[in-house]
Amino acid sequence: MKTNIRLMVQAKQPGIAGWPHINFNYEQAVGQICAVLEDRMPEAEFSVFYCDDPEAAKVQFLQDKENFDGLVCITATNNPPVYRACCELADTQFPVLIADLPHAGSGGFLNAAHRVFSGNLPIGLTSSMDYRDIAENVQIIELLKRLKQEKLLIISDDPDNPMYAPAKREALRRDWGVDSVVKSSSDLFARYEAVPEETAAPLAEKWLNQSIRSIEPGRGEILSSARLYFALQEMMEQEGCTALTVDCLSLFYQNKMKAYPCMTFFEMLNNGRVGICEADVDSALSAMIARHGMERPGFVSDPVLDTSSGQIIYDHCVCSTKMLGYSDPRVSEYYIRSHAEDQQGASVQAMLPLNLPVTTFKFCTDRQALALHTGTAVGNVGLDRGCRTKLAASSQIRNIMKNWNYDVFAWHRVTVYGDWRDKLLNLARMKGLAVTEEDRDQQQ
Repeated sequence: MKTNIRLMVQAKQPGIAGWPHINFNYEQAVGQICAVLEDRMPEAEFSVFYCDDPEAAKVQFLQDKENFDGLVCITATNNPPVYRACCELADTQFPVLIADLPHAGSGGFLNAAHRVFSGNLPIGLTSSMDYRDIAENVQIIELLKRLKQEKLLIISDDPDNPMYAPAKREALRRDWGVDSVVKSSSDLFARYEAVPEETAAPLAEKWLNQSIRSIEPGRGEILSSARLYFALQEMMEQEGCTALTVDCLSLFYQNKMKAYPCMTFFEMLNNGRVGICEADVDSALSAMIARHGMERPGFVSDPVLDTSSGQIIYDHCVCSTKMLGYSDPRVSEYYIRSHAEDQQGASVQAMLPLNLPVTTFKFCTDRQALALHTGTAVGNVGLDRGCRTKLAASSQIRNIMKNWNYDVFAWHRVTVYGDWRDKLLNLARMKGLAVTEEDRDQQQ
């Protein structure tokens, strides 16, 4: 399904002096931007509209709102102020980005930026000589459309679990267009029992063969995990779901599951799908955004702070080995381990890439909020406590400690390789979310 994006170019008539200069070739400049946009979003369509009349821009904006998935206003001259139509009419249901063509419409762009920040308007902003930065932010429009094609399967027996509270599921649907369905462990158990061992055996062997080795789990435990994978995939197919989250700890501790779903999530994440532990709707949304906006898997974790090293360590018993991208040849090695807390079942300990930037974030659906911080991956921690995969990153951890809001975001965070701060901030602004930059001094 193509994403249709309007490019509204703020331009002036020929023969008029002013930035960028008299008789500027707008078509050539916009064509250069479009080439980069098309390379980043080959499945999107871009329709260009040149405008020098703010009132005509308002009329066009309202028409485009009905016919396009989003709008980008390119400030390619300072005047006339076409961007004001966006400032007056934008809302959180129709994504709008204002992008500067540097040294062309930069005065107009800064005027627009002032209006956006002072008025808390739901508009993204980008200004860069590297048009790939512009394209990455325009891709938010495509991301938001793709999210609406997702449907989340939640497996839990606890209707009072706050991780998938009705308010969260409703906000997920209302604000992001993602539907969800809840099924019980009894639904899963019946399907698990029906999966023949011979069906699951090739997947179990693949996991074993591709690992460095299995340390605690025997072949039988790994085979049980593979049977669970096929049972969960059948449930997802029957419910028309594309993503999954399971109340795993609760169900396993109550003997309502025959295996942990860690290996299922590992397989799904490596294949470009979203599988999340602990029935966590907010982390599932965050991982979907990583999938569709960053085109790489997210690592859901329980973060730990170490003030002695200035590091934050992201702990969990499941992780993708394709953290640099689904088609990137740099695949991480991994061990198959038991689940750490009770040392049962099978999970993954991945040796993740180092000396690269990482962005860690979480969206809170029912509180309309985003928390994020960035850092540099510096080590894989082998300490035998906590969860199995432990990625250490250097960051401003004392600020993170001070700004951590457990009431809104709880413990889980989602880590993605790369520096995605600007894109996430623009996404949050376009959706009207409150933002906590956990690694920044909030007093500044």
